Amino acid sequence: MANPSLTQTLIDRSKSFREPYEFLFKINENIIVQRFFTVGNYNPESIYSLELKDAVDDCIGIIQDELKNRTLDFMDEFKYYFADDPNFDRNDSPDKYLFQVRVNGKIVIERYWDATIYPAKIRYDVNIKRHIARIISIIQSILSMPSRKLTTKFQHYSLTPPADVNEQKN
Repeated sequence: MANPSLTQTLIDRSKSFREPYEFLFKINENIIVQRFFTVGNYNPESIYSLELKDAVDDCIGIIQDELKNRTLDFMDEFKYYFADDPNFDRNDSPDKYLFQVRVNGKIVIERYWDATIYPAKIRYDVNIKRHIARIISIIQSILSMPSRKLTTKFQHYSLTPPADVNEQKN
């Protein structure tokens, strides 16, 4: 049996070596994918930009395309079951997917969407391994984007919080 204090020390050390940037993909409260990564030339203004919102939309689009393709394959494989019972592989649980981007453990953007549009077999068995590098690359490109390329105003509104709000957070 492992020494509890040694185990806790190793866990604490591994946390201290984590990269400060991460994305998290969950269904309900269950983690599907969590990845930590680096960002060269991080620009703090990027978290208040429309580009980050668009990047998250792109990442979610990648995941939704994967789920859609797997759903079509599943429906083709079980087409005779669906022909007999259109509610085949349906459940009424209120499942939601969550995609988050965090910087230093703080959520900078998150988006929920309905998971119930996918068959239960697909929604609970998500595999996006082949897309992880692309998702990270999309997020990295925005978090390191120079301020002059960022859209931080929308219809005469500033997307950045006032200076006193930033000071209160620190």
